[in-house]
Amino acid sequence: MMNHPIRSICLALAAGLALGLTQAAPGGAHDAMKNTALDCSKADSMMAQPDTSMQAMKPSGDVDKDFAQMMMMHNSKMMAMEKAEVACGKDAKTKAMAQKLLDRASANAAELKKLLGGGI
Repeated sequence: MMNHPIRSICLALAAGLALGLTQAAPGGAHDAMKNTALDCSKADSMMAQPDTSMQAMKPSGDVDKDFAQMMMMHNSKMMAMEKAEVACGKDAKTKAMAQKLLDRASANAAELKKLLGGGI
């Protein structure tokens, strides 16, 4: 059985990823960015806010399902930060890296969504 601090971290990570899946557009990260207005004056403060959604998740007792859900929640926070960098960043190299990460996060979100839809 997982100890409490590790379980809490895992739950927090999955919660962020789950939120990311709900924000991802079917056409991928590029389409999601086109449809999302972002207030660049608030981008830094948004990135600094902790994600409490994972801490609020109640474990189901199914380690695989809990892991996938926590990773979905974790991915959500990451995608929000990546979107903020792509939309508001000034350095071309950093923006390009953020876009690559956003594309990868969108693909990961789709895979996790399939796992959860498959009844793990």
